[in-house]
Amino acid sequence: MLLDRLEAQQISPEHASQIAKLVVKAIPHKITDQQMLEIIPKLDDEFTELASVVYKHLKDYEQEHQKQVVGQVEELLKNQNFDQAFQLINQYFQRKL
Repeated sequence: MLLDRLEAQQISPEHASQIAKLVVKAIPHKITDQQMLEIIPKLDDEFTELASVVYKHLKDYEQEHQKQVVGQVEELLKNQNFDQAFQLINQYFQRKL
C-alpha cells in the first residue's frame, strides 16, 4: 500500500517513512492473534491511509474465524452437544459485538 502510494506520488517519502515506523513500532515480532486483534484496529487512528489495510485484515480474519466457528458448531451438533454448540455461538456473537 505504501509503495503503491509512493509510486503514484500520493504521499511523500517522509510520510511513508512515518507510517512504516508506526507499524513497526506497534507490532512486535512475536505476536498472538489476540494481540493482533487489539493492535490492528488502532493503526489507522493516526494515519488514515492505513484504513483500507486495517479493514481488509479485520474482514479476512472475521471470515476465517467464522468458518472455524461454523465448523466447530456443526461438529458439536452432529455429536448432539447442544449446550456446547449454544455456548460457542454465544461466545462468537458476544465477541463480535
